[in-house]
Formats: sequence, structure tokens, C-alpha cells
Amino acid sequence: MSDSIFAKFRGLIIASIMFWLFFLLHIVFAALNFWNLFNLVAIAIFFFSHFHTLMTLYFSNLDEVLTKLNLIKISTFFSIIYSIGYWYAVNDMNFEIWLFLTGLVPLFISFLSYRVIIADN
Repeated sequence: MSDSIFAKFRGLIIASIMFWLFFLLHIVFAALNFWNLFNLVAIAIFFFSHFHTLMTLYFSNLDEVLTKLNLIKISTFFSIIYSIGYWYAVNDMNFEIWLFLTGLVPLFISFLSYRVIIADN
């Protein structure tokens, strides 16, 4: 596989673009009062935000273990930000301390992914 920047971060770019497309879709559907579609997109955003690391690994097609582990570390940061933002929006834009605890869900998922990759090699 090529060692270009795009080849290493392709999964991260694709997963982030998908998240932001769905984020824009939920704004459009809310503005047009398409509440059923809005709810479906909100559910999809939940999965995109919490499982961002797994999606990144799926779309990356990397062979090197060290590169995969570094990609997990980088995508975990995005996943934590996305999930805290998701729960902030669900909480009617009210900041509460428990919102930071929602960042532990993608951190746990990333930890499990990290351990699986290490155990497989």
C-alpha cells in the first residue's frame, strides 16, 4: 500500500465526511420539518459518533499494525468530540458535567479495538 498521507488517513477522512454529511442532513430535515427523516438521521449520527473509530478502521484497509494503532489513537479523539457534541445536542444544548462521561463510550470502544489488533498479531 502507498505510504502517502491519504492512504494512511483514508478511513479517517471517509468516516468524518460521512459524519458531517449526516450532520448537515439533520439540519436540512429539521428546517424542512421532515421529522421522520430527522429522527432517522439523528440515530445514524449516534452510531457515527460513537463508533467512529471502528468505521475509520473499516475504511482504512491498512496492513501495518503500528499504523492501525496510530489511526485508532487519532480517530478516538474525533469520536470523543463527536459523541460529547451529540449528547450536548440531545440535552437541549444544556451543558452538564455528565456530558464529559459520554466521551468514555468511544474511549472504551477504541480501547477494545486496540486490544483486538494487538491480540491478533
